Amino acid sequence: MTATIGADGRPAAAPDPKLTPARLARASEQFASDVAYATKAEEHVWVVAVTHTITVDDARSWTEGGQVVLGPDSIVLTHVRCFRCFTSFEPRLVGKRCRGARQ
Repeated sequence: MTATIGADGRPAAAPDPKLTPARLARASEQFASDVAYATKAEEHVWVVAVTHTITVDDARSWTEGGQVVLGPDSIVLTHVRCFRCFTSFEPRLVGKRCRGARQ
């Protein structure tokens, strides 16, 4: 069992592993806020994009407000890029300004 530790060093509640539309909406709002800050600060926003295959039943469940379980067996593609400028991650870019806005 893995314990989750909060920023204050105390045990924190483990995140809910269910990916639901409501949870995705909350995460999207937080991400938009993070991107707005990074844009003002001219920072890169590194993201990992993971593409999964899903079944028709999973797609139907998702569109009806249900959940979809995404596991390692359904991964078909991954890449790390800056969300703002689409530059692939390279160690030399750490701490460098991001000049390209996502369009």
